Order: sequence, then C-alpha cells, then structure tokens
Amino acid sequence: MARRPEVDANRIGAQGMSMGSTRAWWLGAIDERVKAVVGVACTLTANSINFGTVTNLASTLNNNTGSLVATCSNGGTYTIALNAGTSVGNTILARKMSIGGNTAGVVSYQLYRDAGPANVWGNGTTGVIYSGTGNGLAQTIPVFAQVPAQSTPAAGTYSDTVTATITY
Repeated sequence: MARRPEVDANRIGAQGMSMGSTRAWWLGAIDERVKAVVGVACTLTANSINFGTVTNLASTLNNNTGSLVATCSNGGTYTIALNAGTSVGNTILARKMSIGGNTAGVVSYQLYRDAGPANVWGNGTTGVIYSGTGNGLAQTIPVFAQVPAQSTPAAGTYSDTVTATITY
C-alpha cells in the first residue's frame, strides 16, 4: 500500500471494529509506518431491576426502571438486544420470573424500550432493539419494566436473568 502513488507513506493509519480493532492496534505496535490507529469498541453493563416486595399482584400494576450503560468509541454505531430470559418457557413476548428457574409458580413481567409501555424490548426478530451511536462516554439507556396484574403466586423470591447483547 505504501508504494501506491496516491498514498503518503508518512501518513498511514489503520481502523478496525471488534477483533479488527485489536488487529489494528497490533499492526500499529509492530509497524512503524502506521502513524495512527482508530479502533471501534464497546462495553456494556447492566443494573438489576428490583420490583420489591409485593403481597397482592391481582390488583397491582408494578412498574420499575433499570438501565444499561453502553460505552462505545466516538462515532461507532451499535445495537442492543435482549433475550427472553432464563426461566423455563420464557419467550420475548411472555417473560416470567420463577423460583429457581422452574415453572412451579411464576410472576409474569415484561421489559420495554419506552415508558408507555408499548414497545417490547427483544432481539430484533421479536420485539424492538435499541440503536445508538457512541460518543466515547458512558451512555445510560433506560429499561422500562412492568409486572402486570395477575394471580398472586406462592410467597417466595422470584427472579429471571436476561442477557443483553451489544453488537457493533
């Protein structure tokens, strides 16, 4: 590349995304002709959503908010998808918290992109995903959650684990 007439051999750079970013950094470290490296990378952290202690779900609509924090390179585009969760029988459109992951006694809940709530947060095939552009700083993305009115199950600690995936 450096021998091409339109290339200034004193101003060579490299850019990469994901593992390509790692390779670009390595190239910059071992090839003195590379003067600049721009990598696109993202990190994602999540904060738990706690609905608290509820004694009667039959007449209670329980709303809460959590958040995801995405930190992506300036100008790097990304999407965030959520899976159905780990409780047995979960789907994007029918998420449930359970005791120990089994189906004996469940509490239905849902995660949304908006406070409406109208747009179920899913994997892009079912439900919507979040799309963003990094600015090099931590960006907080709200996750709206709701436990709708339903039959009250046996007392216990109900939970589910949802995986958030960032693609860039």
